[in-house]
Amino acid sequence: MNNDISSEYYYNFDNYKVLITYKRVRNIIYHYDKEKRLFKISAPYHTSQKTIYKHLDKFAPRLIARANKRASPRQENAIYVFGELTPIEIGNKNVYQDQKIIIKKHEDLNKVLKKILIEYLTKRVKEYETIMNTSHHKITVRDMKTRHGSNSYYKNHLSFAMSLVHYSYPIIDSVIIHELAHDLHHNHGQRFYDCVLKYCPNYKALKKALDNTKFNYGKDQQK
Repeated sequence: MNNDISSEYYYNFDNYKVLITYKRVRNIIYHYDKEKRLFKISAPYHTSQKTIYKHLDKFAPRLIARANKRASPRQENAIYVFGELTPIEIGNKNVYQDQKIIIKKHEDLNKVLKKILIEYLTKRVKEYETIMNTSHHKITVRDMKTRHGSNSYYKNHLSFAMSLVHYSYPIIDSVIIHELAHDLHHNHGQRFYDCVLKYCPNYKALKKALDNTKFNYGKDQQK
């Protein structure tokens, strides 16, 4: 059964897309994708569209303003990759090499970004698992709007946000350390942060840079 409803929304003389998905959630959840000019809404079953749009009228200005404050990793014919503004070229293959991305068509960009992010995460997670003496994990990458990673420690499964590919290696490593620390401490108490700071002494600065979309922060710390 398809529980998705697509429509359009007009605000401040601009046209936006809306995707409503009915789920087993308790409250209506609103997200805004600046790149796609899309409001993604999760709503409890049987919630009327009238109620959803009534709340959207209230939240839309705030969501748009917040998104506009955040820096975009994409510029004309270039995108941030691991903290470096990297040229994008159209060619006969999909590859990241010689500090540039080559793609067959624009739709292939995310495939290349996801591939290189998984490769880096796989390598670094394995290294930090050994350093921190944690379990071995399965790794997945997906779009995550409200967090940068998650640890299903009872399944030995780590998920990371696709957006991490735009940030410098030290910032990505700080997220890896954060998630692996949940193997040892299942909440965000003092012992948890003591553990994170043990393996990432400048964690607070890196977290602030991540929250403020400073893609190239910490490049001078890269090995």
